[in-house]
Amino acid sequence: MLTEAFYARLASHPKNSLNEVEKLFIAYRCFKECRNAIMHDGGTATARAAAAYQAYTSLTPADLRSKELPICPPVVAGDPIVLSLRGVVGFSDVILRLIATLDAEFACTARAENEFRVQWHGCFKASGRTNQLRYNLSTANIARRTEQIGRLVVKLGLPRPSKIGLLDRYLTAEGLVR
Repeated sequence: MLTEAFYARLASHPKNSLNEVEKLFIAYRCFKECRNAIMHDGGTATARAAAAYQAYTSLTPADLRSKELPICPPVVAGDPIVLSLRGVVGFSDVILRLIATLDAEFACTARAENEFRVQWHGCFKASGRTNQLRYNLSTANIARRTEQIGRLVVKLGLPRPSKIGLLDRYLTAEGLVR
């Protein structure tokens, strides 16, 4: 259900980078190892950080579908690690792109559907009453009902589904709405 109701919208997000995900992980690992060396090894580059940097140097901006690679000065085991604000901002974009991509892919799993159900219950059940729903949706006006479902989904922190009718049928079948 989530795949059909949400995937198209999640996959079309500007930061979704499914074709570049493996290369994004290489860039992420470089940043992660540098960060770990700063936090846990007194700012001295470890062999893992140096290896991650070497893998990173093989990337091109085209590999990440960007104008430039995030700046990362050379990392040599035993030397101090020096990161720049501009480089950290660039690596932050890598992280946001990984999140957008993985969110879309995880939405296609049965666990995601279970999580959706748990979040729905947590947000929209009347407090102290296990079987009473907080929202009774409009049944007379389909446009109003569709708008209500869209707003409720956005309240969960999810994007507005592209197929609200499918989601409506699911919510009704699961007893999550009336």
